[in-house]
Amino acid sequence: MIHKGQLLKQKGFFLVAAIFLIVVFGVVAVLLSHSIVNELASSARQSDAVDAFNIANSGLQRSAYEVLTAGNNCSALNSLSNINFGNGAYSVTATEYQPSDITLGNNINSSTTIIPVSSLSGMAPSGLVVINDEAIQYAGTSSSSGICGTAPCLINAIRGSNGTTAASHASSASVLESLCHIVVQAGVPDLTSPVAKRTLSMNISLGSGHSGVWAFGNQDGDELIAYLSGTVWVRYPPSAAVSDRSFYGADTIDENDVWACGANRTFIHWDGSSWSNTAVDTSGPAWFKVPNKTFYAISCPNVDDCWAVAGRNAGMATIAHWNGIIWSRALVLGANQNLYAVDCVDTNDCWATGNRRTFIHYNGFFWIIGNVDLFGADAVPNQRYNSIACPASDDFGLWAIMVL
Repeated sequence: MIHKGQLLKQKGFFLVAAIFLIVVFGVVAVLLSHSIVNELASSARQSDAVDAFNIANSGLQRSAYEVLTAGNNCSALNSLSNINFGNGAYSVTATEYQPSDITLGNNINSSTTIIPVSSLSGMAPSGLVVINDEAIQYAGTSSSSGICGTAPCLINAIRGSNGTTAASHASSASVLESLCHIVVQAGVPDLTSPVAKRTLSMNISLGSGHSGVWAFGNQDGDELIAYLSGTVWVRYPPSAAVSDRSFYGADTIDENDVWACGANRTFIHWDGSSWSNTAVDTSGPAWFKVPNKTFYAISCPNVDDCWAVAGRNAGMATIAHWNGIIWSRALVLGANQNLYAVDCVDTNDCWATGNRRTFIHYNGFFWIIGNVDLFGADAVPNQRYNSIACPASDDFGLWAIMVL
């Protein structure tokens, strides 16, 4: 038989137990709710972080398109500031690295991974350089002789990059770099007060080697030489080995043998590695030495056989010849006009043209003025002729263009 006091004690115990269970369940519910809230917040942060990464990656893709496909300059990417994209925004910072007069500081072989250079001025902290026909990636730079041996240097180089072949290169070979370093910052929901932010970067090589396609222009304080690398025209870095002149004529024998001519009897040559001035005979009487004239055109039927034309001098049309060693003046019989164009079918068959319907022919021995129809129905106008093309030696293979 349960007494009334015992019953009250049991009821009190159950009440306390019930209250305890309610408190426990309440605490568990609060903890569970807090955990769910944290998980939701963490999931939201992860989602924002993923969005920020994707926005930054989209900024990189647009930057690459602007440079490689649309043909915009590297510096033009800096106008991509606070661009709204998706549920955030991005900004681009771009730096172009195009150093000049950088050469190898020592000989290297095909397996060298520390590349000594003459200077680090204007070079990217990491990137890609071209030496002759080899592209070389590098991870960093150093000015320490303990690391470089011959300082400064490019370190951790990957040889034969971009499908090129690793090779040995001689000291003083040109080291070319034309690089656009791109940094993209992205934020969600914006860049001012982001809840998630990502920064991505990449390098775009603006030139990975010479295609053999060259262009020349008026000097702008330095010589102006450009070449086609892939689908992008880039400037060849100015060099102390080339005179700062305006160039007007060029001819290519092959990708490793290119010539150009221009003002002040300047003739430059590409040997597959670098551009340099070539020797010119400036001694002797006026009719013998190469005059200080602007040479407008050049034609090279062979590696040691080039012809270039200029304005008249000493009462005679000016034609200079390269024999593999030096440029010298050629004897021209019967012509005393300015010449603006020259083209050769082969070493024994060249034509030049210029002022006052002047056409002169090289037969392997002499330059002789050609016959011109002056009075017939097909008379040649007495004008200046600026260009000439000779695909063959026959009467129907020679063409000249005049200026009115």
